[in-house]
Amino acid sequence: MALRIWTPIALQCSASAALIAMCVGLLTRWLKVPTAWTAALAVPYTYGKGQNVAAWTGANSQRTILLWGPLLLGALAMLASACIRAEPAPQWWRRSMLKVRRSLQYQLGPSKIWLRLTDGLSVLDLMLFCALFALNVAYFARALVLESNDLDASIAKGEVQEQSKSMLMLKEASTQFGQLMFIDLWLLFLPIPRSSFLKDLTGLDQQAMIRYHKFLGLWCFWVLALHGGMFYIYWGVSHEFWVEWKDWGTLDSINNLAGTLSFLCMCGLVLTARESFRRKSYEWFYRFHLVCFLGFMVLACMHYSGSWRYFTPGLLLWGVDLLQRASTSSANVAIHSVHLDEEKDVTTLVLQHARPGCPLGDIHLLVPAISRWAWHPFTIAASTPAQPSAPGTLTLHVKNEGTWTKRLADLLLARPDAAIRATLPQQVFPPHEPWTGDEAVAVVVGGIGVTAVMLSLRRMVERRAAGALATRRVAVLWAARHASEFLTLDAAVAAAAMSGDPWLTLELFQTQPSPVQECKLEAGLESGSRVSSLGKGLSKAGDGDDDSTEGSGALQQRTPPAPPKSGAWPLARPRAPRPLAPAHMGPLYLAALHILTFFGGFVGLMLGWSWLPEAQTALATKQVTKPFVTTISWRAGSLGITGFCVVGLGLPYILLVAPMMLWRSWASRPGRRSDTPRMQDLELTVLGPRRSLSHDMGSPHEAATPFQPCLLEGGKLVVPNGKASQLSVDILPGRPPILAALSALGAAHESVSVLVSGPDGMFRSVFQAVAELNRGRPKSGSGYFSLHKQAGVL
Repeated sequence: MALRIWTPIALQCSASAALIAMCVGLLTRWLKVPTAWTAALAVPYTYGKGQNVAAWTGANSQRTILLWGPLLLGALAMLASACIRAEPAPQWWRRSMLKVRRSLQYQLGPSKIWLRLTDGLSVLDLMLFCALFALNVAYFARALVLESNDLDASIAKGEVQEQSKSMLMLKEASTQFGQLMFIDLWLLFLPIPRSSFLKDLTGLDQQAMIRYHKFLGLWCFWVLALHGGMFYIYWGVSHEFWVEWKDWGTLDSINNLAGTLSFLCMCGLVLTARESFRRKSYEWFYRFHLVCFLGFMVLACMHYSGSWRYFTPGLLLWGVDLLQRASTSSANVAIHSVHLDEEKDVTTLVLQHARPGCPLGDIHLLVPAISRWAWHPFTIAASTPAQPSAPGTLTLHVKNEGTWTKRLADLLLARPDAAIRATLPQQVFPPHEPWTGDEAVAVVVGGIGVTAVMLSLRRMVERRAAGALATRRVAVLWAARHASEFLTLDAAVAAAAMSGDPWLTLELFQTQPSPVQECKLEAGLESGSRVSSLGKGLSKAGDGDDDSTEGSGALQQRTPPAPPKSGAWPLARPRAPRPLAPAHMGPLYLAALHILTFFGGFVGLMLGWSWLPEAQTALATKQVTKPFVTTISWRAGSLGITGFCVVGLGLPYILLVAPMMLWRSWASRPGRRSDTPRMQDLELTVLGPRRSLSHDMGSPHEAATPFQPCLLEGGKLVVPNGKASQLSVDILPGRPPILAALSALGAAHESVSVLVSGPDGMFRSVFQAVAELNRGRPKSGSGYFSLHKQAGVL
């Protein structure tokens, strides 16, 4: 029993120690490693013709071990802890961890300023910022102090300097701002992977990871701006600006023009990552982000061939994540049903999956008819587990706001069987539940943002029914512009809220002043017209149609896209859709994937780097001159990072990912398994005057549909229960009283988790209310509030 309790904890502590070792590895220039050890780590060049040339220097091996090794060991330690069936930790341990978590999540004042600048400033945020600032200052200051002492000693000896001390110190400061990327870029890429042991270890969700990534991106931008700007000043004062600025690696091993182009790519990354641009033009944001990132990385390695030290640690974890997604992203996902609602402008898409559990969190979709390479993130609103004879379902509510989502709605209206691909993050550990250990939970959501918390509410209801929920009180405040958005409420959550048990309360608020109209989600089936969607396209009536007329629900025939010709290239033909498969085959598979990715990255880096030792051998044997070797440096840098990416991804893909994909294709081929659900004729149903539209894709084994018969009647949300007295809750006008509701919970409970998902204005209101209540705790004696933002963005 004790081993099952403490062994996973010890392994996770080992992973934390590995992260600390990585921070120590960042200070390699301060570590006094014996020269004999460094020389022993060098890999001799086999074709060196007797010359003392290393294919991989001891200094490079030292940095690789100190920066890559802890990452790999930490990942393996976390995977090993997942293989052990852990028992619940003692109560004192859980209470201690809860107190630590609350302390780190405490929001510092002034809340309004930090909310506007960074979405708040917690104790953890401040600690991470201080650590980053201290590392940068220590790394930068120590180098300047050493350079200043060396110059003073040289001047004291009477040695003549080519430039004044101030100019030489300006040059050194410019160089050190570039060297700071050894710390900053290393940290920049760690939060990117959607599936990473760092998320399991820290308990941070993707929203928090991307928030740190955005901050580190801005930090790197300004440090690089200082690096380039100070060099421009130095060249200008030295009257060498145009000679140095346009140099392409001929004067020195540093390629200055490549550095300028790399910084321009960084500017493109920062500009297109702005929230306004990302929301309005997500597809262009995605394209710019990928293209500018590749340009920034490759050109940076051409600028300085040793830049691989900055990029590779974080890219290794990202590579593992990409390989997991590649195993599921090549097959079209079977669609269970699609519902289009024009009144609330929401598309509800239900996909099939083959996972034994209920996937949680975000899912990324790729629709080739819209874009062949832009993956769009969505939050899973509801899920059902897969059974041996039937697939599970994943429900997505897509708000038609941007260009991509509107095109998706139009595509599904014309072609309900459109090809869709999807990827899910790995699930080795149980999903993180931020409300664990708190007495009460307050859920504040706006509109379709309820999808980010619906699964959490469903889990609370199920645990309450099983007697395993420690939370004593759950209060839900839901505000929506249109009353029809409340129809997406999960029936189990609705029944629990309307059952009369005070542990779960549901308050609905309609912010739009228009009166509530009577409608229901699955009503009108008898009056609706059913049309087969195979071989027929459907489109809405003209924009000039009046919704109040009888013919407003009519459908017009549209010619669907022509199917591929029989003589087309076989690989170009669409693949048969199947339920979304798991991204991996267990912890051992993931461990092998990590090891092969790290090994492949090292081999590819050495292969690309081999051009440089070959040139050094030719120089030692006087076959080439020094200027020729100088021009090789930027080529070796670009080839090194290219080999790192190609071999690092290609080797595990060939040995692990591709065989698993082939096995899945073989196992799901027609006739292989008779119990595999197959796509059947799609049916389209047109409902009511609002032209709400749905079509269901049946299968021999009918999966449980997440749509329940919630309906609106007389300003109430009703859940029919087959009895004379139906369950209902009133829909109130206006906005929810957030501060009053939270105050009431805090007065009755010692700890309250606040889950918020909705527009920015709602988040700011909740954030200020939580900050105000926590500041007044010493006087009021109310409970402690911890805020958790649930809606994630890429």
